[in-house]
Amino acid sequence: MAHEIGHMFGIKHCIYFRCLMNGSNNLEENATKPIEFCPNCLRKLQSNIGFDIAKRYKGLEVCFQELGGLFEADIGWYKKAIALAESKEPVSK
Repeated sequence: MAHEIGHMFGIKHCIYFRCLMNGSNNLEENATKPIEFCPNCLRKLQSNIGFDIAKRYKGLEVCFQELGGLFEADIGWYKKAIALAESKEPVSK
């Protein structure tokens, strides 16, 4: 559903990274897609509707915590993403 909502906000299929907006041709392929936008698609979405990235990640982290243990890896990812989004330091390569 989030993939289709991305289309509603003008984001096309992503060909640059593993991303929620990657196209898929079948259910197996669809099941392997990540649950998050890549940096390019996230920036497109932010440009189209405007939001604070750190605040978005915090809300998603809370949502996944409420869903329980199935999403432990995702919760860890959001914790790191929040720290980076709130950091004043440039991201090193």
